[in-house]
Amino acid sequence: MVPEFEVVEHRTLYSEPYAYCAHPHTVQFASGRWLLVFNRVPKREYLLHPPQDPLYANYVMRSDDEGASWSAPEPVPHFGWTGTECAGLTVLGGDTVLLNQWKFDWYPASTVEAGQANDITATPAQIAESLKISPEISQWSCPDEDPRSHFPWYRGRGSMWVRLSHDAGTTWDQATSVDVSPLQGAYGMRGGQLLEDGSIFLPLSDVPDYKTVYGIKSFDQGRTWSKPIVIARGDGCAFEEPAGYVTRNGRLVLLIRESDSRTLYRAHSDDCGATWSEPSPLGLPEFPAHAFRLRSGRLAMVTGRRVPPYSIQMYVASDDDESFDFSAPIVVRALPNQDAGYPSACVMKNGDVAVFYYARLHEAGPTAIHQTILRPSCVN
Repeated sequence: MVPEFEVVEHRTLYSEPYAYCAHPHTVQFASGRWLLVFNRVPKREYLLHPPQDPLYANYVMRSDDEGASWSAPEPVPHFGWTGTECAGLTVLGGDTVLLNQWKFDWYPASTVEAGQANDITATPAQIAESLKISPEISQWSCPDEDPRSHFPWYRGRGSMWVRLSHDAGTTWDQATSVDVSPLQGAYGMRGGQLLEDGSIFLPLSDVPDYKTVYGIKSFDQGRTWSKPIVIARGDGCAFEEPAGYVTRNGRLVLLIRESDSRTLYRAHSDDCGATWSEPSPLGLPEFPAHAFRLRSGRLAMVTGRRVPPYSIQMYVASDDDESFDFSAPIVVRALPNQDAGYPSACVMKNGDVAVFYYARLHEAGPTAIHQTILRPSCVN
């Protein structure tokens, strides 16, 4: 039986009239602190996502009162660290948290065209074309204009970095660059899982192709990492944005976005991530996902629905953690458009669920970071 929830409150956590703020991920510490990381970029004439804009940056906010108040957003690791993809957080115990980031290399058009940059992965024309074919972004075209007049930059390859904080996200140190060769890139937006073999398993997407999901493992709190373990790759499929959880019996599960069908897939491992099942479709046109446990220990997940009716949804799993009833969604919030999603959740001491997501609530308004509080009819 699916538990019943009621919406208690909708709140806007952070909004700027001249910035696009999106793609939040939130974690909670045993101390009670909540830590949120999100993307921020100056608002432009066209809606661009991280692979298309060199000014995206990762920002963090902290709350010590279960989301009633938040610190002012701060860039991580510092101002000037731009060109990033979405970031992920992994709580390692106590006040220690790991932040994983992917930072693209970006070059002015004049620098590239003067022959002073190599390893280019996207030209202004390719960035413009990616807007035209993207189902996630409003259609755009300028048939008679040079794309460089709108996008005077080239994208290079980039690098993956992990950083540790020992004070619950107040300060960051121990920055480590991670080599994921022979794959190209390492984009992860939901952090990793702590496994029974003592490792951190961090699921990632290969970028800039966004077609392969893999994982890397660390046994020393993120200082060194294994070679990539490929999990999902196949002809006719574009796998990306994995989100993991561990079942009661120790099975490691990934919920994976497949961008060609625009649906959610699932894969699992019973040997701490060494080998994986073939990814199987769940038939759910909602992504990406974030799995968490209710106060009772039952598994739940939140998703973003970018097809009508647009919304943030929540599902509760069976008692054995093995399946979700997708016919009985809990609607966290109905939304007016597809410029929304990427939900994650924290569970409050009283059993309420705080769901974090981004959305543009009004046609001419800003895209911002929002929170909804759900209250169970009983403690679930």
